[in-house]
Amino acid sequence: MHLLLGQVLSGKLLFGLPTLSQITGPDSAAIPALPPAPFYEAWLFENPLPLTLAVVGLGIALLMLLFRLGKAKQGGLICAVALMLAAGAFAAGRIVETPRETLAESTGRLVDATAGGDGAVMRELLNEGVTLDGGRYKFIPTITGREPLVTRAEALPRDVVRVVVLETRAGLDGPNVARTQVRLRAFGPGDQLYGHSWWGLDWQQRDGVWTAVGIEPLWIQGG
Repeated sequence: MHLLLGQVLSGKLLFGLPTLSQITGPDSAAIPALPPAPFYEAWLFENPLPLTLAVVGLGIALLMLLFRLGKAKQGGLICAVALMLAAGAFAAGRIVETPRETLAESTGRLVDATAGGDGAVMRELLNEGVTLDGGRYKFIPTITGREPLVTRAEALPRDVVRVVVLETRAGLDGPNVARTQVRLRAFGPGDQLYGHSWWGLDWQQRDGVWTAVGIEPLWIQGG
């Protein structure tokens, strides 16, 4: 992705005054929806805090109710069980990593590696036949193959000093096929703001290892 960040998001290709949509970001049609996570994964593993708080609240409410009914012992037991369940749910969320979380983490690592020209990490995360496709952005070249992509990233001047991941989304289209979307903000020397962009990545899993097989720009500020 840094292949273009150093050019697209710098003054080299930011032509003209951006429109309001280019400043605030793309509309929903520009960023296709991803398949949602199964509800149990989302609630138990990816974001267990709401469920944890709900179980704790329910336990406390039942304790207060039974206490008023003169059944403090039963209320205390129910509250203790609720606290144990809440602790278990929270611990499960911290321990278990879902495929979506794995893909989001890999996307962030790939962004950092590409921005820094780290060929070793890029080779780990990119499929041998990966393709960078510029799509409607004609100034982005099509590059096929991991080595040409890595070589290009390693050789680029580091026009972009810092890249910040603003948002990452992940969705599975099948047990071994997935997509991620990442929104980036790039900064140049002196922390000069270059702009932000959305990128889409296609992933495939083989022998338990996810690698990116496709990269494309979904929206580029000023592009």
